[in-house]
Formats: sequence, structure tokens, C-alpha cells
Amino acid sequence: MKTVLLDLTSLNTSQRHRGVGRHVRELAAGLSRLSDADRGPVRFLGVAYASVLGDFNVTSDIAGFEGLPDVRDATLVDDHRTRWQRRLALWRVVRQVGADLVHVPDPDATPLGLSLLRTPRVITCHDLAGLRSAVGQPVRLRAVASGRRRVASRRFRQAAHIIAISSYTADDLRAQLGIDASRVSVVYNGVDLSRWVAYGDLQSDGAILSSFGLRRSAYVLYVGAAAWRKNRDGMLRGLRHARELRPDLGLQLAWAGRLSAQESSAIDKAARDLGIRHAVHLLGFVPDRDLAALYRNAAAHVLVSRYEGFGLTIVEAMACGCPVITTRRTALAEVAGDAAVDVDPEDHDAIGEAFVRVTTDPSLRADLSHRGLARAAQFSNDRQARETAAIYRRLLRV
Repeated sequence: MKTVLLDLTSLNTSQRHRGVGRHVRELAAGLSRLSDADRGPVRFLGVAYASVLGDFNVTSDIAGFEGLPDVRDATLVDDHRTRWQRRLALWRVVRQVGADLVHVPDPDATPLGLSLLRTPRVITCHDLAGLRSAVGQPVRLRAVASGRRRVASRRFRQAAHIIAISSYTADDLRAQLGIDASRVSVVYNGVDLSRWVAYGDLQSDGAILSSFGLRRSAYVLYVGAAAWRKNRDGMLRGLRHARELRPDLGLQLAWAGRLSAQESSAIDKAARDLGIRHAVHLLGFVPDRDLAALYRNAAAHVLVSRYEGFGLTIVEAMACGCPVITTRRTALAEVAGDAAVDVDPEDHDAIGEAFVRVTTDPSLRADLSHRGLARAAQFSNDRQARETAAIYRRLLRV
């Protein structure tokens, strides 16, 4: 019996509800449900907690571990420090557990010293956004891109194998870092479809919408962070244009996601400058149960990022039957397929026009919903787990 050690420690950080944390949770859930045939002679253990002081907790209940209940939401600085602590701590865990293979879903927390233990590791690459220096990005981001490139190159080259969450990300690894294609496998992110497709009732959904000050089909929903690449201005200027085109709709933007005070203030100022502050609702963190209701009742989910390695919220929205407005850039087209309205992220008027189209055209909404449900079915966490386990078995030769 071979042992694969899966790093779950991102669930003890502010990443627990964001991209990396959601990826870890879904992967662990899928792996826990694998059949004996798909699992093979392999057991999965999860690193639930690891301290630089030497104490750690390794669990076989990889799906039941949801992170420390009293974890404090960290700032970006705290996240950076925590990753370095995890890198040091995980080396000790691997040494004491004696795993045959280590899977690190958060590449920024790759354990230090594994090469000394000769323990092969699989690393998940979500995207290479931090390496890009596109025109329009803040100067501080362009300045650190070269340093990040050196670190990322070393980290991924030392891995036994790399899992890319989209073909676009796999291509980026080759183009940006020169990683050989034979060392990269594409395994799409997956979600627990049963959690999102479960239908709520009108009464409970209505209560949730009311608590957020929203009305059914009168808002577009964005779920995520406020980084430059997420295209805040595209969403806000698109909303302003939509409200100018059809003021009778009273269209709103609901923004779900935990933001820092500085980020919230910046969004508030940008919305005020555009004259639409009253139409922008910053909801903060929204648990999945309520988020599903927001997806179900939105006019559309909007994700018009300039750069994405996958775009998990597209799958969540489609699984709820929510129409999607996105772009053809980077991995978003790969995930959305033909089940979304596509816009240029820099064409703010086109974004606004898409808001109006989806809100006012019932046949378009029905078509997008139908296509989206079929598209989402291709991104289950069961499929993600099967394909990931196959990579484990190939590397372990079992």
C-alpha cells in the first residue's frame, strides 16, 4: 500500500473560502469517494495542521476536515508569512509520516527540503498571473514579476509532476517557464454538483435576497476578489452603461466576497465617481448555501476578468442554472464553452449591453441556463478526483 500525503493546510488560512481553498476542499471530497478500482493500492492522508514548532495533525478523514474553526481571517501579509511557515512545517511532516508521494495544491506553500528526503511531489498550478506584466497593471506588480518568475521556475521544475487546472494554464507553463509538456497534466477543477443544483424554494430564497437588499432578476452577481485582473472598472462602468440604457430596470451589482477595508473603500469611491454607488451592494463573505440562492435568482453571473487560470465561479453559476457573462480571454472561454455571453473585458459598453440583454431576453436566459447546466456537468469533483488519482498511480507505478 502506497501513501499519498495531501496538503490541506490552506484550509487554516484566509484562502479557505477562495480559489485555492475551494480547490482543496473539492479535491479532497472527490478523493474520499473514489472506488477501490480508481483508488488502487493507495491510501490518502491529509495534513490538517502543521506548525514550525514541530506539532502536526495528519488525518485519514480528508473530506471531513474543513479547517480550524477559530482561524482568524488573515491579511495578505499574514498569508505570505503563513505560507513560509507551512513550507517549513510540511518538510517535518513528510519526514515523520514517510509518505511515498506529496501533493501540494498551493504552489506557494511548497515544502522546503523535500529534495533532501527524495520524496516526489505533485504541485498544482492554478495560474501564472503573478508573472505577467501586462500593460495597465500597477507598477508594483510589474516590478516583482521577474523575481516571481525565478521562484516559480525553480518550484515547478523541481516537482515530479505538475497538475494544471486548464489547458490554458498548461500552455502558460510551457510559454512562460519553458516546462516540458510531458511533465504537465491537465485536470479541470471540479465542484460538488449536488450542492449547487439542489433547488431552493421561493420562500427561503426570498428571505435570503431580502437580507441582502436584492430583488430577483434585478441584479448581476460577481463572486470573488478585487485584484486588478478581476476588472472592477469593467463591471462598474458596464453597470453604469446598462442603467443608462434601461433605467427602468433598476439593475444592481451584487459583489460577494470578503474584501479588505481598503478594497471596499476603493470600490465605494469608484462607484460614487460613476454615480452608481446606490446600485452596488458589497455583500462580504457569503456561505455556499446563501450563495447558491444568489446564483439561482441573479439575472446573470459576471466574470469579465483580464486573466484567469480557470474561473470556478462560472461552473458554480452554471450548476445553479444561472446565465453567465464572461470573456474569451485566457481560460474562461475554455471553461464556459458555448454556454455564456462573451464580451471584451476592456469594452465597458459591451459589458453593459450584455447585462441588459440577459436581463430583458427570457429566451436567451433560458438557453444559457440550459446550456450551462449541461456544461457544468463536465466539471464534477468526482471526475477531478479520478483523473488526479490516475496521476498518483502512474507516478507510484501501481
